[in-house]
Amino acid sequence: MTKNDIVVSILNTDDPKKLAQFEQLINGDTSHVQAELPEMRTCTITEASRRLSVSRVTMYRLIKRGAIKVVNLNGNSRVVCQSLIDYINGTK
Repeated sequence: MTKNDIVVSILNTDDPKKLAQFEQLINGDTSHVQAELPEMRTCTITEASRRLSVSRVTMYRLIKRGAIKVVNLNGNSRVVCQSLIDYINGTK
């Protein structure tokens, strides 16, 4: 049984694109996973401040100014990762 046969049986699909992505994942290549839907990912305020190399106080100021977007998930504030990318690139 080849890797491809195993993937087909696990995913129950013949879609070549999905199979190729899954094979890349098995081989340790997660670049396609990282690139998909960054606007849907979130991180904590502490993680966001580390990613931008700023203090938490500065991160809260950026959030208050509207430069960084925050969502509330089950009572916890989470920074939308796409807003960090937009802030770094100067787009909003």
